[in-house]
Amino acid sequence: MKKTVIIIFNDNDAALNSGSHVALRMSQVNKEMGVELEVFLFGPGQAAYSSNAETGVKADYIKTIDELIEAGIKVSTCKNTAESKGTTEALKSKGVIVEFARDAFLRYGLEGAAVINF
Repeated sequence: MKKTVIIIFNDNDAALNSGSHVALRMSQVNKEMGVELEVFLFGPGQAAYSSNAETGVKADYIKTIDELIEAGIKVSTCKNTAESKGTTEALKSKGVIVEFARDAFLRYGLEGAAVINF
């Protein structure tokens, strides 16, 4: 099966909004198009998801990522960063896969994934 990965790295409003909503829109058609979809939260994008914001763009971003997880889309994040920030268990409890970024990024290449970065 073909694969597309959305990496959300930046934490500016445009990147958080666009990256999460593009992934959500893709999740509405990926199966019928025969494409596996995965999202990777990295660096500032990971911190924004762990921020527990209750209003604004970050709150919408958190909600959208939660919707992706609920829809069965694999959402992963960097193990080193999660451990250094003390967020590993909180992320896992929300359904986020915690893995080494180096392993995920190499896997994407081996799988021939199309990778889109926000």
